[in-house]
Amino acid sequence: MNLEEVLDYSLFRFFKYELKVGMLVAIAVILFINYLILRITKAIIDRKASEDYYTRGRLISINLLVKYLAWTISISLILVTLKINVTFILAGSTALLVGFGIGVQEIFKDIVSGIFILMEGTIKVKDVLQVDDTFGRVVNIKLRTTELLTRDGTHVIVPNGKFITENVKNWSHHEKVARFVIPVRVAYDTDVNLATKILFDVANQHEFTISNDEERPIVIRMTDFEPDAIILELKFWTDHVFTAGRIRSQLRYEIYNQFKKNNIKFPYPQRAIHIKNQNNTS
Repeated sequence: MNLEEVLDYSLFRFFKYELKVGMLVAIAVILFINYLILRITKAIIDRKASEDYYTRGRLISINLLVKYLAWTISISLILVTLKINVTFILAGSTALLVGFGIGVQEIFKDIVSGIFILMEGTIKVKDVLQVDDTFGRVVNIKLRTTELLTRDGTHVIVPNGKFITENVKNWSHHEKVARFVIPVRVAYDTDVNLATKILFDVANQHEFTISNDEERPIVIRMTDFEPDAIILELKFWTDHVFTAGRIRSQLRYEIYNQFKKNNIKFPYPQRAIHIKNQNNTS
C-alpha cells in the first residue's frame, strides 16, 4: 500500500460523508502551522518588548490580534478540509440563529468593541483607567472583556463595549506621568507665603513626586477667596499613577503636621446668629 492509498483510506462513512486519513493529516498540518505561527509571533514580541511601558502594551495587543486571526483562518481551513458545508448548516438554522443573535447582541457588540480596542491601541495592558467609579490597571485584554486590577487588589471584568460607548479616563494613555491636585483651605490671618512654601517643600520632598524643572513642576496656586478661607491648590506630577491616592493621603498628613508645627490654622465655618428680641404686648 503506497502513500496515496494510505491517505485515501476511509476511516468513517456516514451516508455520503466520508472521513479519510488524508483529511486528518491535513488537519494536523494546519494545527501544526498555526502552532508555529503563534510560537514565532510570541517569540518575536518577547524579544522586541522592552521595559518601555507603551511598547510592551502595544505588542501584547498585536499578539492578541494575530492569535485571533490565526485561529479563525485555521478553523476555516479545517472545516473546508472536512468538507463541511457551512452554508448549508447556516441556511438550515436561520430561524435559530436569528433568535440566538437577538439574545446575544450585547456579546457581539463587546466582541466588535474588543477588536477596535486591539486595533487602535487606545487601551493597552498596564494602562491605568477610570471607568465610572472603578479605578484600576489593565492586566488583560480579551476579545469580549477587559480585566482591571483595582487598588483594593480585586479583579474587575469590564465588557469592552463600555470603553466604546461611554466616557473612560485613561490616566496613562500618552504619557506615564499625570497631574493631581490637593486643595488646601487656610484662614485669612495666615501667612500665605509661608503656607505656600510649606506646601511646596512637602510635595518636593516626597519620593514619588516629580519636581525636576526639566520635567514637571510642582505648582502652588491661590484659586479663590471664600467667606471664611483662602483656597490654595497644590498641583504635583507623579509617575506612580496607580498609587496616586496613597500619595495624596501621605501629602495631606505631612501638610497637616507642618501647618500645626508652624501655627497655621485651618478655618472653621463660621455663622453669625442674630436673635431679635420682640416684646409682646397684650
